[in-house]
Amino acid sequence: MKVSVILIGLFFPGFVFSQCIEGNCATGKGIYEFPEGGKYEGEFDKGQLHGNGAMYFDDGEIYYGQWVNNQRTGKGKMKFKNGDVYLGMWKENIIEGKGRMTYSNRDYYDGQWTHGIPQGQGKFMFSDGNYFEGTFVNGLFEGQGTFFYINGEKFIGQWKEGKRHGKGVLYRGEKIIQKGDWQNDIYMN
Repeated sequence: MKVSVILIGLFFPGFVFSQCIEGNCATGKGIYEFPEGGKYEGEFDKGQLHGNGAMYFDDGEIYYGQWVNNQRTGKGKMKFKNGDVYLGMWKENIIEGKGRMTYSNRDYYDGQWTHGIPQGQGKFMFSDGNYFEGTFVNGLFEGQGTFFYINGEKFIGQWKEGKRHGKGVLYRGEKIIQKGDWQNDIYMN
């Protein structure tokens, strides 16, 4: 049975007419094909994407996870066309809450997200083995944090806009190498 239904704002503002090609796309499980080229396989409630499902976007991106009233909300996994993969929480189609983004270059961020940006406590692991644990603001190291270098050194201290800034201590093993103030990533004393 083919049923035409209206989805509001899933791909662009306004009305999008779609076709149910299999199952129950009103209240149950089914498969929708969109005229623009995307496809959804999963659960529906009152004609909306609601429950668990997979969206295959026409640009090659794929989302597997929870939906509430046509929006990615809850836990989900998104494979982006650039090779990045996100696994974690969503709210109204935006990355929001705890999650992990593994970037195509093998770096990853694991921590809190706000409006699709690393914000709050988290860990950023570089593909070369260096990593930072601490506070993020607008995707950058900010406030208190620790940077671990692959050569065995670590810096514990204050950060501003991704750079050492304020009081801090640089260690090699347990030995203090530098202790004092940094400004814009430069040791001042």
